Amino acid sequence: MICPSCRAEVPGTPKFCNKCGTPFTTVTAAAAPSAPAPAPTKVCPQCGALNAATAKFCKLDGYKFDGAPAASTSVKPQMPPPAAQVASRPLPSPPPTAPVQATIPGSVPCPTCGTLNPPNAKFCKKDGTALGAVAAAPAAPRPPSFPSAPAAPVPPPAVAKVPKPIELALAPDPTEEPSLPERGPSQPIAAKPVVEDRRLQKAPPPQDERRARQPDPAQTGVVEPRAKRRPFVLVAVVLGLLLAAGATGAFLYWKGFLGNRQESVAESLGLAAHDQGFDAVTIAVSKDWIATVGGSVTGGVKKDELLALIRQNTNIKGVIETLVVHPGADELGQQLSDALAARGFATVTATVGPDLIATLSGTVDDPSQATVALDTARGVAGLKDVQSAIKLSVNARQTALTQALAQGGFDQVTAQMVDDNTVNVAGNVYSQEDKQKLTQLVANTTGAATVNDTTQIIERPPVIDAAKVEAEINKVLQKAGFSAIAAVVDENLNATLVGTVARASDRDRAMKAARKVTSIKGLKSEIEVAGAAPPPPPAPAVQESMALNAIKGQWVGRIDTGLFGYVFTLNITGGSVGQDVGSSAYGAGAKGMCGGTLTLNTASSPDFTFTDNLDRNSMMCPGGGVLKMKLSGDGKALLEWYRPRNPTRRYAKGVAERR
Repeated sequence: MICPSCRAEVPGTPKFCNKCGTPFTTVTAAAAPSAPAPAPTKVCPQCGALNAATAKFCKLDGYKFDGAPAASTSVKPQMPPPAAQVASRPLPSPPPTAPVQATIPGSVPCPTCGTLNPPNAKFCKKDGTALGAVAAAPAAPRPPSFPSAPAAPVPPPAVAKVPKPIELALAPDPTEEPSLPERGPSQPIAAKPVVEDRRLQKAPPPQDERRARQPDPAQTGVVEPRAKRRPFVLVAVVLGLLLAAGATGAFLYWKGFLGNRQESVAESLGLAAHDQGFDAVTIAVSKDWIATVGGSVTGGVKKDELLALIRQNTNIKGVIETLVVHPGADELGQQLSDALAARGFATVTATVGPDLIATLSGTVDDPSQATVALDTARGVAGLKDVQSAIKLSVNARQTALTQALAQGGFDQVTAQMVDDNTVNVAGNVYSQEDKQKLTQLVANTTGAATVNDTTQIIERPPVIDAAKVEAEINKVLQKAGFSAIAAVVDENLNATLVGTVARASDRDRAMKAARKVTSIKGLKSEIEVAGAAPPPPPAPAVQESMALNAIKGQWVGRIDTGLFGYVFTLNITGGSVGQDVGSSAYGAGAKGMCGGTLTLNTASSPDFTFTDNLDRNSMMCPGGGVLKMKLSGDGKALLEWYRPRNPTRRYAKGVAERR
């Protein structure tokens, strides 16, 4: 049978269309002549609500009609009764002689009459009951039918009593259009008793009935869209706006348009520069992200490192630097090397550390050259300090060692430098104490770490004091009546007679008397013959000579200049103020490396002053000037040297013992 409404083919002779629920018995409905023609409408297949024929979505549950054509409303169809009302009526029992209906897989039983309908049927083909309620209502399962016995009647599902709905005038949604489900051409339908149809009301049906009308996705295979949840969409929109506003504010702050982020960037750059050792620089960042760097750095390399550190920040668009660049270690090292080379120090090298402290190393042939090298290095601006590790060359140290042995009284000892750190010593000494002193003297003079001492200890010969020999000769001369004649004895026990006599025969007698002292090794005369009646010698000269007797003889000691030291020897022979009363020798050996004569300036025991007139000069000598000598209580002499250019500033000092 063909449905006149939806044109669906329905098998058998059903009373209602199982597709749209239209009854197959038709009755001509007379329309009132004065009533206007109703507007075209269509029914929502999901909830049963009436919608305009042109609506795309149901105004009640949002069902999408997919452009279905509107049903004709020339004759208003009589809608089947709701499932709740039909369920309240008693279920008719099938006749016992009715044939058993074949069960089709997926068939949908009618909740009212129990008739099986095709799987895709929406309305019962027998009584027009909506079949969507089968999936929603918790109806008891219908027992299967067997050919041997008729099917048992199925009790109706328990349906709560639905109160009469209240009609509400709902304002139409301006954004939505009313729509109706697709229907076939309008056909007259059979007249039936009027039943209350909730789909013709504007108010939504009760919740239980709406659930009953929902099709079961497991049976229909169609999942209907859920209703819109506008409050959740509104909350999501508000949260999105807040997040967008926060992100925009953060972006504007990060780019410097809001707040004062330039100050924080400048502070972070300053901390980073401080961590890299740039303590004397300042960094500022302007509103247009231009960094200004001031202060001072050491060396061009450090300047480049600082600028690179600032440019690494992606916010900085440019850098303005007003840095003062001080010479670094490399620049100062090159300047120092050039200065030393200009002074002729080919064997002296210089290194400058990161702390700008220079260290001089290498060798020189003369100790004074080390002083000149230090003065040259201190003249380079920018150095914090200059330290010296300069050593004497091997040849220079060998010469200084020979002199030190002679001045130290080791006349029977020889020493030879094998290399820069090794010295071989041989010869004779007089005690174990002398042996230890010798080793210490060699190490201090040469700086050698290894001293190979092979000296032998022998018995010391008797020591003859030159001063005692001198006093003995003067005693003999006084006894012979030569009060105007005096003897001067040097360290080698060579005696010299000085003074004045009236006749040459007196001179000869004085020489003869002096020879009676057998301990002298040599004797010579510097006696002047004045005539028959020689005048008495001037009293001051006699007094000065008498005062000078306290220091007559040979004095041996060590001079200390502050940078280096060496031995010296003073021979005081006697005389008066203004006269040469002795000689000086600096360095080892009989004459030393330099020396001259001593002119007596003042003599008032225990203090004496001399003018040191150097006739043999060297870089190690004091350079001439004033020599002050003072006898101490232990018999030693304390000496001080003052150069002519600065007579008030002491150049060197020393201690000497009389031999």
